[in-house]
Amino acid sequence: MESDRKLLMQELEKLVKERDSLKKRLENMEMLVDSLKEDAKQLQNVFDIVWKADMRAVRLWRKTTGKDFIMPDRCDLVVYLMGELDKAKRRIREMEKGGMK
Repeated sequence: MESDRKLLMQELEKLVKERDSLKKRLENMEMLVDSLKEDAKQLQNVFDIVWKADMRAVRLWRKTTGKDFIMPDRCDLVVYLMGELDKAKRRIREMEKGGMK
């Protein structure tokens, strides 16, 4: 009878340890899920900012080229925007030389 009780107590102790271990793992997983949700939120914010900037560039490109129904690729947009930047810099230099600061 005493040996049965000892065996039951040992099994109970094992189960309690296993339960505690599982609880700890669950807590760790919950923290990981929270962290991943925050990462996903931040990545979504970055995506939204990039998307809006891309769409502004596409609108400018379409207005300039007259290609209203074409979606330019990123290379086309970068080349276009760099050209616009160069034009703006030249215009600023011309204005500064002409005394129009």
